[in-house]
Amino acid sequence: MSNLEELYKAIETLKKNNIKIDDDLSRRLDEAEEKIIRDEIIPIIGNDIEPTLRQIKRKLVLVVDYDPEKSLNVRMTRKRVVTDVSDTKEYPLLPLTQDINPIRKQKTHVIIHPRTHLRVTFPDGTMLTDRKAITTFLRAIERIGLEKIEKLGIITDRTNLIVRSPKSNGSHAEWHRVRDWYVNTHSSTMSKAKHLNKISNSLRLNLRIEIV
Repeated sequence: MSNLEELYKAIETLKKNNIKIDDDLSRRLDEAEEKIIRDEIIPIIGNDIEPTLRQIKRKLVLVVDYDPEKSLNVRMTRKRVVTDVSDTKEYPLLPLTQDINPIRKQKTHVIIHPRTHLRVTFPDGTMLTDRKAITTFLRAIERIGLEKIEKLGIITDRTNLIVRSPKSNGSHAEWHRVRDWYVNTHSSTMSKAKHLNKISNSLRLNLRIEIV
């Protein structure tokens, strides 16, 4: 269960037990929710949408209007959006990077967003986790077997996840060499977890994949 789910569960428990949520408690709950969204949700959103937004070469403003009971609404404008500063807070999705070239050169290492990590647990109890999700991802793939995964034909960022000879093909691929294979690691932590889940299900490995 995520921290956000635990917070909402605690609120529901208070309501079910008819415990009054006064102004002070309401303020603290709001602060806790905002902190989780700022530290855990927004970084994941940034990692997921950044590769797509990099295709846009001109400035624009996207305003996301979220209501859990309605479909997601996104508004676009070329003009500056002015809001009441006292009621809004600004959080950067990702740190600004210098290299925004859509065609990446082959790299031996990459700096990833440090806010989310992967934890992969095998049925025999072996647990792989590192402060960098990319390291955990590569270690898990190597342990499972690169040739077996390559045969699954998993696609990420318009190219195969694992290849013998890397090619750009107009993608944002970032290749890491593992033994005699190359692994495309240009994806968010969430996407890496989805790839590992797909591999686990396809090969019936019964892995436990967590974002922590």
